[in-house]
Amino acid sequence: MFAKELSGIPDDEWSEWGGNFEKPYGEGTSKSVVDSNDCEFRLYFKGLVSQESVNGKTVEFSGIGVAICGPTDNVIFELKKPLIGDRMNKNAVEIKALIEGLNAALSLELKRVQFLTDYFPLYQFVSNSIPH
Repeated sequence: MFAKELSGIPDDEWSEWGGNFEKPYGEGTSKSVVDSNDCEFRLYFKGLVSQESVNGKTVEFSGIGVAICGPTDNVIFELKKPLIGDRMNKNAVEIKALIEGLNAALSLELKRVQFLTDYFPLYQFVSNSIPH
């Protein structure tokens, strides 16, 4: 429901107040859905880097996607945006996506968040399982 509300905000209104958003649940509602000790949110994120040929020149594009799902796997927050600036490698883009997702989780005041990635180098780094 929260994701639908966000997607329905007109672009001019969104640009006026930026990335500030409201908590998806009212006071205490998450406790009525699931016991707060069992309540775990999932953060899915992805960074993408692509090289395309435009008018004979190679151009690099990058962007990120973030989704936070609630205890019943319903999407409560979604973000998709391009990354502007210097060329970035895959590691940097994946880390930016993770940071955006964690910032959103903090803003939503989520207590427990499990994050999921399919990018093994980042998983190794975060879980401290890089071979020495």
